[in-house]
Amino acid sequence: MLDLEKRHESFWLRLMCTWTLHTDLDNKSVRRNLEQLDAVLGPWLEHKSVPDEEQQKIKEILSLVGARSEFLDLVRRYGINRLVPHVFLPEWWSVFSKTLQM
Repeated sequence: MLDLEKRHESFWLRLMCTWTLHTDLDNKSVRRNLEQLDAVLGPWLEHKSVPDEEQQKIKEILSLVGARSEFLDLVRRYGINRLVPHVFLPEWWSVFSKTLQM
């Protein structure tokens, strides 16, 4: 749906989808997203000192909170929110995001 709309503002949702669907990482947008993530996560993964502001960004990245917001916007935009009201519950996202980590 995101590709059909040609919307580029859904960074986190697009990252989550392309990461899952393009495991060979040859997609140009996937490489760009990985470079952006590396810029933020790189120092943290190397156990370097990371300012509080950057630590907050890391928490947001790893929690996928941005992807959740963009996903809910997509559900609303296509009018399927009445069909899947459970996805708006915080508990649903928590379970969903844990399955991504497996």
